[in-house]
Parts: sequence; structure tokens; C-alpha cells
Amino acid sequence: MNFSMTKTINELRAGICELTLVDEFSVEYDKVMGTLAECHMADSEGEEKARKIAEREVGNVVEVWDVRGEQWRKIALCKIGEIERLTGQGVKTNDDEVDLEGFLNEVAFSENEND
Repeated sequence: MNFSMTKTINELRAGICELTLVDEFSVEYDKVMGTLAECHMADSEGEEKARKIAEREVGNVVEVWDVRGEQWRKIALCKIGEIERLTGQGVKTNDDEVDLEGFLNEVAFSENEND
């Protein structure tokens, strides 16, 4: 999947995103919890760096704050296979959750019906 620099930066500025990284054969090899949202930066220096990165919007490498690793990380856009925003406005609501207990009861009921 090819993401534009603008789309990638917009997602990262909106909150924490899980970036699924893939190799040249589209095989997943890593997941990064990254952000450029200033509210998730540890200090004003990080906030300023996030602003500068967001203003560039050129090239094929994006620099993100790795939330888990607590460090800046450069990622080539061609390595990003999927972006899922985990925080911020526009995140999926709880309406999308599956009621596992109800689902399992339905499966068990349908299996008993077929016997």
C-alpha cells in the first residue's frame, strides 16, 4: 500500500497510529505506535520538532515519535503497509466492537440446531 506524505502526516498529527511495516514482498515485519500529535510529546522540544516535520510534507521518509520506544524514528513511506489511528477524533467507536459472549452463544446455538 502506498500512502502519500500528506495523508500519513495528517493521520499522525491526529493522534497515535499503529503503523504496520512491510518488506519488499509485502510481508509484515513490525508494528510501530507512532505520532506527530503535539499533545503526546514529552516536552516543548518534541512539540516543535513535530510541527517542523508536519510542515515539510515532502520526500519519501517520515519521521515519527515512537510512543513505545520513546524515540524519534524515520520510516520510508514504501514500508508502511497499513495505518490505523488508535487515538484522536475519527477513531472507531465502541459500536464496532463484537460482543464475544453473544457471538459464541449464537455459534453454539446454530451448531446444536444442526445436530
